[in-house]
Amino acid sequence: MSDQNIPGSGFLRRFMGKVGGGIIVTGHEEGVALAISILYMTANHYGMAFPAWSNMYAMGEVLFSTDNDPKIVRSQDYIAEAKQVAHNTYTLAKELMDLKRTDWQHDYSSN
Repeated sequence: MSDQNIPGSGFLRRFMGKVGGGIIVTGHEEGVALAISILYMTANHYGMAFPAWSNMYAMGEVLFSTDNDPKIVRSQDYIAEAKQVAHNTYTLAKELMDLKRTDWQHDYSSN
């Protein structure tokens, strides 16, 4: 739901003051880190808050086929890490519940 009281683009209205997290990427080599970085930067630019340790990735080797990726993602270690990401995201969302989205400072002059 967008907040029409927040000036700016539709993205700013939809994301500002909300908690982002649970960025989970499966990929090979440097692509996973780049994908996470781009998602964080874009969502944060539109006002999302992120908790610590709210991303994870499974990285296969470039020499191996992506057919091995499902085995990595279904491992107990990966599942446990995904639960930690969800817990950290929930914890921040709970802490920020009383904070109004408009409490965040933003320069609206460029919108």
